[in-house]
Amino acid sequence: MTSAGASAITSGIVIEVESKKPYTMDNIPGVLSERVFIGGNYKNIAVLREISRMVLEKGYQPILAADFSIPRNRTRIDTLRLLHNCDRAIFEISFRGDGHTTEINKTKEYGTKTLLVYQIMSVKDSIKVDITSMIDIDQYRQFKYRTFKELEDFIDIFFLFDNL
Repeated sequence: MTSAGASAITSGIVIEVESKKPYTMDNIPGVLSERVFIGGNYKNIAVLREISRMVLEKGYQPILAADFSIPRNRTRIDTLRLLHNCDRAIFEISFRGDGHTTEINKTKEYGTKTLLVYQIMSVKDSIKVDITSMIDIDQYRQFKYRTFKELEDFIDIFFLFDNL
C-alpha cells in the first residue's frame, strides 16, 4: 500500500490506484488568466486528460473537475464555480452530456473564451455533432478533429487568436 493510493497485485503486475484528488475548491491552481476549464462527457475521460496535457504543455493551467474533491451533492455548484474561475474553456462535445451542456450555456454569462471540439471519421463528414438543441453551437468557435495532432493544432489556434 502506498500513501497515494492502494496497490493491487494481479498476475504479478502491480497496479497503483489513485485514491486522493490533488485539488480542493480551496486551492484552485494557477491564476485566472492562465486557467482553462476542460469539460465534456466523462465517458471520454482519456480524451479530456489528453486535452489537459496539451493545455499544460502550452503553459496554461488545465482545470478538470475530475481532479478536484467535490462532494456529489455539490457537483453542479462547484463545477460552475471552477468554470467561473477560468478565463478560457475547452469542451470535448463528441458525446452528449447534461453536465457540460449546463457549463457551455454558462460561458456566455461568465465571459469565458470558449472552444468546442468534436471527433469525426473523415474530412468528408458533413454530420453535425449530436448535441442537445439547448446549445446554439454556432455561437461558439468549434473544430472537428480526426487525430490528436489536429486537435492540438486547433488548441494552438484557439490560444493564439485569444491572445491577439
